[in-house]
Amino acid sequence: MQHKCHAYPDCPTDHRQCEALRKELADKSASVRSQRESQCDLRLKTFLGQGLTVAMLAALAGLGLSLAFTRLLAGMLYGVTPRDPYTLTAVVLLTLVVAAIASLIPAIRAALVEPMQVLRDE
Repeated sequence: MQHKCHAYPDCPTDHRQCEALRKELADKSASVRSQRESQCDLRLKTFLGQGLTVAMLAALAGLGLSLAFTRLLAGMLYGVTPRDPYTLTAVVLLTLVVAAIASLIPAIRAALVEPMQVLRDE
């Protein structure tokens, strides 16, 4: 029995062939969607990783400089010693959290951009 496919008007196949074609196209669509999501995740991780790497290096450099200049810093601090481990830890963690948030905003924007659209626009 010949059957005209409702979804694909040019498909004069029987019902089983039409359903197989629909399933194949749905699988391809799911595969493309999955690949696009993994690319978004990769871009997000890349941007976030780069931002946090720079922030970590800056935090370590700041920590080293603060320990190197303890005499100079002692006159500027009130109620805290220059080598107070809790204060140094809190400052480094706060710096990393702020850097992560600052890196996350452009990372999300980059992850949501369609690469082909950007290439077409340029």
